[in-house]
Amino acid sequence: MKQILCVITLMMSVHGTQFFNSNIPQNAHNKMRSLQQSQIRSLAFTDKSGWVIVTKDNHYFCENIPITCQQQLSKCKNLEQIQCITFVPESDGWVILTSNNVYSSDIPQQCQQQLTTAFSQDKNILVSFTATGGWIIANSKQIFSHKIPEKCLQVIDNFRQGFRPLNCVTFFRNNGWLVLCGEHYFASGIPDDCYWRLQEFRNQNRLVHAVAATPENGWSVISNTNIPKKPLHPARRFEEVSSIWSSMRDRNVQGLSVAVIVDNKVDWVCNYGVVDGKESRYIKRDTIFQAASLSKTFCAVSVLRLVQQQKLRLDANIRLYLSNRFVGKRSCIASNNVTIQQILAHRSGIIGRGTTYPLGNCSNFNGDGGGFAGYSNTENIPSIDSILLGHPNSNSPRIEFSHTPDQRFSYSGAGYVVLQKIIENTTKEPYHLWAKKSMFANLGMKNSSFATNITSEFAELRLASGHDNYGSVISGKRRIYPESTAAGLYTTAFDLANLIVLINQKGQINGQPFLHRNDVDIMLQKQLGVFTSGSGNYLSYSHSGSNAGFKSIYYGFPQQKSGVVILCNSDGAGNWLEELAKNIISIYQW
Repeated sequence: MKQILCVITLMMSVHGTQFFNSNIPQNAHNKMRSLQQSQIRSLAFTDKSGWVIVTKDNHYFCENIPITCQQQLSKCKNLEQIQCITFVPESDGWVILTSNNVYSSDIPQQCQQQLTTAFSQDKNILVSFTATGGWIIANSKQIFSHKIPEKCLQVIDNFRQGFRPLNCVTFFRNNGWLVLCGEHYFASGIPDDCYWRLQEFRNQNRLVHAVAATPENGWSVISNTNIPKKPLHPARRFEEVSSIWSSMRDRNVQGLSVAVIVDNKVDWVCNYGVVDGKESRYIKRDTIFQAASLSKTFCAVSVLRLVQQQKLRLDANIRLYLSNRFVGKRSCIASNNVTIQQILAHRSGIIGRGTTYPLGNCSNFNGDGGGFAGYSNTENIPSIDSILLGHPNSNSPRIEFSHTPDQRFSYSGAGYVVLQKIIENTTKEPYHLWAKKSMFANLGMKNSSFATNITSEFAELRLASGHDNYGSVISGKRRIYPESTAAGLYTTAFDLANLIVLINQKGQINGQPFLHRNDVDIMLQKQLGVFTSGSGNYLSYSHSGSNAGFKSIYYGFPQQKSGVVILCNSDGAGNWLEELAKNIISIYQW
């Protein structure tokens, strides 16, 4: 059959169908022209130069499609609203979605099973097939797929969270693909002229309703209406305001995961980029990052849990729970009496940022100290006792008092390692085991861990690799931080958002007290494991983190029942995460 080889431009009235076509069957193009006032609901092409067009008023027109598909269309025409038709490349398979049912023939068995499941959950579903045996089924609740490019799946998962339903996913024969959701679209490897026609419609304030591709890499872009005057979903606004993809590229940022809390529930989670710059594995909801110093907030909540269980007291001297040998003092320090609360608030007098070096000094410090360098996966990882005592296999100095307690603020990861030892002494368990059983399980943080051998709990494929400022994977993929309470948390943005919800709700989980309400008030008032800003309805708390190859940040707004968590696997992010978080805060006007 003769093909149209040039791009055809038709501009009709605002109430009719407008389209661009390239290299599609001549008869299909002619029929589209004749239906310009009818609004085309669905268009699909077969491998045998066949095509089918369905209009908004439920009429269909076709040529050279499987007879079983045509027969089913005839049955549906007067009984059900035909929503979408799609064909399976290199076979006679097809799927018809209607307002009430799904019909199919000669599609993979697993696809058929998942199609039935998806349609029972949500009748507004999307189905598409690739020429290499892949398929995808998506609704508002789940994505079912087989042999679909991971980047495409990531975009679909992001786009389906919003006010606009997914319009279509189109696969081209050159392995290119397009995801269309309302006025937003994301394309990879599609013909340049198709992409520019999409952009042209957008510039004209036209809403692209569908994009269909032919086996010859021809295509049709269809618009029925103008873009509706409705607010964008905050996730889409965030992506636009932040220029997310170009900004990642400019900063050599390989991957991000963003979770947003609204009304004390995780409202959306969007992921961008890759797990590892050397591989084509894209970040998903369950991709696990190092949270770095956000571990300190979790430590503070762990302490409050033990306070709630009457096993610790915030105002108690640490000597009640810890041997003197584990935290010494420099000769010029008169007192080393310090409380758990003072350690949590970085006012303990224990070595920290700007109060560590030179060793032995109690004044005239330089600016170093406060953090930990981590260990390679080939090194002998020191025990918590060795770190406290500064043994030779530890790469940090002995943890000790270098200035008088409560005299000054000095950010101290070392102080939180002291708390790790206190928690282990109190619970009679290693911190990572106690946290898994007593904290993560109760907080719904099923993808979190403090294990130093993280691959013993989670498959390597689920773990984000750290990257340097140039976007290269760091040696060993990630450093190991046995200083768990200071820097050792592995988690997802979704899991960490659950921790923010707990704090926002004054220690309540599902209406039950997990922490004492008054203790959470003290946590925010005294800045225990958090840093606060504002007051009253405008109170916020936050923390940021930086491990080798990883950056992180969160903000919580208890009075507004809101928050944001951002995890990143690249040093190149620098302070950019704070800018991203503030973009979200501005969009929601928290």
